[in-house]
Amino acid sequence: MRQIPEIEVLIRETDVMVDAILGIGTTGMLRQPLNEIVTRINQADAYVIFN
Repeated sequence: MRQIPEIEVLIRETDVMVDAILGIGTTGMLRQPLNEIVTRINQADAYVIFN
């Protein structure tokens, strides 16, 4: 993740994540860097809590 290297480290080192990035009602394609952040979270081994 070239644009936000700190996020890469946090995603890799965390055990639990809370999915509260977008809320509800988001439509359309995500733009960078948010698209890459969401992809990395979805691929992470961490337990993800969402509502």
